[in-house]
Amino acid sequence: FSEDDVLRLRQEFLLWAPLGGEGCVEPRGVAKLLGKLFPGSTTRKDEHDRAKRLFQEAVAGSKGEMRFSEFLLLMRLHRDDKERARLEKELLAVEASGFSRAETREFRAIFRGGLSQPEGHTMT
Repeated sequence: FSEDDVLRLRQEFLLWAPLGGEGCVEPRGVAKLLGKLFPGSTTRKDEHDRAKRLFQEAVAGSKGEMRFSEFLLLMRLHRDDKERARLEKELLAVEASGFSRAETREFRAIFRGGLSQPEGHTMT
């Protein structure tokens, strides 16, 4: 994370940590925090299992409490997990489309606004 990210995340952590962020988030607060980070975890088993897996990875060996360093790790794991899911979804879409790598790159450029027209050519 960048320094700005860490400052923003510390502010968020302070909302959940009763001792001004120097202590830890208590188990009840952890449950609420996980519900906020993983909104589907309260209604879908797969999302609940995902939240539980990431929490256990970030906070191994605790009694359900979370320190700031563990919160940072959880946020990194959460971000990485979301990115991995996005990439998997994109890969499935590419495979289903049957487009070549070059065609896929061109479509990515179009949808990300990075395609420029060669000089002398205009779209009609």
